[in-house]
Amino acid sequence: MSLALQARTPKENAMKAYESELSGFLRTLKQQPQIEARQREGRALWWDRQLDADELQRWQASRVRQTPYVYYPLPPVKPAAGS
Repeated sequence: MSLALQARTPKENAMKAYESELSGFLRTLKQQPQIEARQREGRALWWDRQLDADELQRWQASRVRQTPYVYYPLPPVKPAAGS
């Protein structure tokens, strides 16, 4: 028998009815009509933008590679013995 068809225990029913303080706060906050409009404005400001090809190319060219473990510097490279 699948889990979906089995009867739920009282503990499972209690957990399903549980709502954290944060979840309740966010649910009541979303009921304010101006909140969703401000969220859309913020998203448009930072995410819903057209990328400029030149700007993207400059950004990629100016990128500096990061070392695999940033907390310790790499040991200095010693010149070859025959140089």
